[in-house]
Amino acid sequence: MIGVIDIGNTRYHCGLGENVSVIKRLDTEEIDEVVKFFEGVDNIMVISVAEKRLRVLKRFLNGRIIRFPMDKIQRDYSGLVGEDRIAASLYVKEKVLYPCVVIDAGSAITVDIVNEEGLFSGGAILSGVKNYLSLFQAQENLKHIRVEPEPLENHGKNT
Repeated sequence: MIGVIDIGNTRYHCGLGENVSVIKRLDTEEIDEVVKFFEGVDNIMVISVAEKRLRVLKRFLNGRIIRFPMDKIQRDYSGLVGEDRIAASLYVKEKVLYPCVVIDAGSAITVDIVNEEGLFSGGAILSGVKNYLSLFQAQENLKHIRVEPEPLENHGKNT
């Protein structure tokens, strides 16, 4: 069994798994909960976009951390890219869900392309949902429009 932790800007996303199956998971902002979650786990693969938070976590996990092998991952893009985005593209490739667009909405919103060969090909980073919503609170001249979802017609007739 291996532990995996995705250290985001706000939260820790933790999982225990074998092969590509997740057995148990935890999403938290509390480092104490992370340490407890990984009790008895010898190897913890870390995917991090927050180096400062990673340094703090390393002190608590006592040498059990394995860094995500960015240099070993084949991709169709040579620029700087976060480990979290490459990890998401690897999941898509493993599940054979490509070509596709991968959207991750956290503190930031990433929109990434996985090409027809299953390789990360680039993408964009946007402000997170909280930042977009705060625009309307800070700007009195921006009209707030309430969007109500409309029910979609089910076009399926049978299985």
